[in-house]
Amino acid sequence: MKITKRAKKMIRRFFSPILAAVISLIFVIPSWAADPAINTGTIFYQTNMSNMNVAVNPGGSGCASGQMWDIIVGRCTSPLQLRTVSTSRSCSCSCSGSGYCTSQQSGTYPVFGWRLPPAGSEQVSSTGSTSWGSCVEVTNACVKDPIAPGTGSGTVGEQFYVTIFICNSSNPSYYSGPLSASYKEILIQMYRSFNPVLLRCPDYGGYLNWQNFWVGLANQYQAASPGTSLDDALLATWSTTAATIRQAAAINGEEKPSYQTNLNVFCTDFATSAYGRPINAVYVAGSGDKCLIQ
Repeated sequence: MKITKRAKKMIRRFFSPILAAVISLIFVIPSWAADPAINTGTIFYQTNMSNMNVAVNPGGSGCASGQMWDIIVGRCTSPLQLRTVSTSRSCSCSCSGSGYCTSQQSGTYPVFGWRLPPAGSEQVSSTGSTSWGSCVEVTNACVKDPIAPGTGSGTVGEQFYVTIFICNSSNPSYYSGPLSASYKEILIQMYRSFNPVLLRCPDYGGYLNWQNFWVGLANQYQAASPGTSLDDALLATWSTTAATIRQAAAINGEEKPSYQTNLNVFCTDFATSAYGRPINAVYVAGSGDKCLIQ
């Protein structure tokens, strides 16, 4: 039977890729046989019957220990640097006074590994040490520590304590009045709850007045309930005391945002008296006992 030209063409088209594969194996197999421990691998053939692509994947045992096949360099190799990664971390930052600040360092580190066949997917083996840059300040909300009124230069930006506002035991006047420390703290927190923005601490006059008022109610309670301890009487009369204090604060407008103006006037008068010259000052909202010179 005679084979037509068209049939011959179809046979060549079909068998050419297969023949190429066979020929490639003829050359590859002998080289494997020479040292199978090193050269064992997998060959990928991809064909559409017109074109053929051949890729060799040595696999886990195809390269020497610690090496893998990298398609970019086209051979077994130790880990190569694939890329560089940027990173950051916080670093030391401190204020000489109160407030806060934040600082940050930027750095880079290399990533090592291989680009594996057939598509070049990365296999990471390790990362290198990070190279850090200098520490850079990101935010700064530091505030100079307040000083006793009249002891500084009285310049703009200077803060000072208003000593007649009693916030804690660091103020000597804290120990004035008949109540023990635990009840003094209750009274101070009550004052500061009037306005959650201003958080003003009680002034010396109010501090003494409301201590005496509370103890007076407690003594009346004891008289009406013989045998009741002072502690129990103070706890029993606190709700009445708190309601009376809050009513007085409402009359003074202390719960309103506009009360800041009253405190600013007070700070200005206090600073002018302390420094012996006209000074404009404002109350530092949230501080409880501090003014800022402007």
